[in-house]
Amino acid sequence: MTNRRLCILGAGNMGRALIGGLLRSGTSAAQLSVAESQAAARQAVAHDFGISATGDNAAAVAGASIVVLAVKPQDAATVLQPLAAALAPMRPLLISVAAGVRIATLESWCGAGVPVMRAMPNRPARVGAGATALYAPPVVGHQQRVAAERVLQAVGDVFWVGSEELLDVVTALSGSGPAYFFLLAELMAEAGAELGLESTMARKLAAATLYGSGLLAHNDDGDLARLRQEVTSTGGDHRSCAQGVRGSRPARHRARGARRGDAARSRARSADGAMIALLFIVRMLLSLALFVVLARLLLQWTRADFRNPICQAVVRLTNPLVIPLRRALPPMGKVDTASVVALLLVASVEVLILGGLRGAAFPGALQFAQEVLLEIARMLLQTYLFAIFLYAVLSLIAPGGYSPLQSVLTSLCEPVLRPFRRLIPQVAGLDLSPLWAIIAIQATLLLLP
Repeated sequence: MTNRRLCILGAGNMGRALIGGLLRSGTSAAQLSVAESQAAARQAVAHDFGISATGDNAAAVAGASIVVLAVKPQDAATVLQPLAAALAPMRPLLISVAAGVRIATLESWCGAGVPVMRAMPNRPARVGAGATALYAPPVVGHQQRVAAERVLQAVGDVFWVGSEELLDVVTALSGSGPAYFFLLAELMAEAGAELGLESTMARKLAAATLYGSGLLAHNDDGDLARLRQEVTSTGGDHRSCAQGVRGSRPARHRARGARRGDAARSRARSADGAMIALLFIVRMLLSLALFVVLARLLLQWTRADFRNPICQAVVRLTNPLVIPLRRALPPMGKVDTASVVALLLVASVEVLILGGLRGAAFPGALQFAQEVLLEIARMLLQTYLFAIFLYAVLSLIAPGGYSPLQSVLTSLCEPVLRPFRRLIPQVAGLDLSPLWAIIAIQATLLLLP
């Protein structure tokens, strides 16, 4: 294959097919690193291939020049987004076999500078007889294309397509195609059994016929019509059978096949967009709920005027959750315990629901707590980023004016801006503390995993 170090993220069917194919083609186990979230799958990789897989994706990609993303499409974001910082220094070539997930989407998850390409293998890759289509945008160099081709050649034949949209056609043809061949063999075996053959023999005859016909089509000159004509000798039983098949509703069958191909291509094209749209809508709703509960805590912390109609609206929105909790959790000094617990509950629900929609496995207790706290930290920073920006704009537009919104923003922003004012003097009478606060908050957001 290549003496580059290669990482495979995911040890499902396609990940295992690649591991086995690469080892058979001469790649040493020392050149491979495998990451897999499921302990049982990691144990299977160790048992079947002698490779110690890890549950730490960042550790697996460290030092790799090629990373193969071999997870389900709905898991791709969950796997890639936390790896952006780990991928940035080495900028390995990322090869995605996640059907329907576009290169632009993958690039946004990986971070700037990471070259990304896509591969569309099919089920026979498990036995080294796959058909894989590859597409790489111009940013992927010649040597990287050659290396990617060698990786996928380990599981079968490789074909390059000229546009990403053609991968949708490949999904319909070779990606879904094996199902049609299996269906044909299944129907042939059933027909043989109904006509008196023993069912096991009928199945083996059908499978052997499928296998041998595939070899003939693969190794010959590619003229499928001629191969069929060679089998269907004039006046013979084969010809009569073939004519019967071809003559029975050909237009309807071909139209149905075309419609199914179009449907498969359409599903591949729309799968990524539909999932991203759903995640966006759900995340927005959950983030809004988290924002309102967090706003209540912040308004309490800054001792805002709760006669303000905005504060009253926040209280009314959060009371259905906070009041029942307060009956069981009285305040501890100046800390509203019920509001704190409400914030943690809403953040936990958000993490669970979004993880479920992405198809991610339930994390361990420590990782779950970390994700909840990170979600709250992001929301806190984003809230202050927006609040300080709006506060600065309103101060320039209507200095010294009063409105319920300005009152709330003053209560929230002034405790944060005071330390900046002490450190950073005014320039020509202009208060630069909001600018530096925004820069500091944005930098902190970028540092969060």
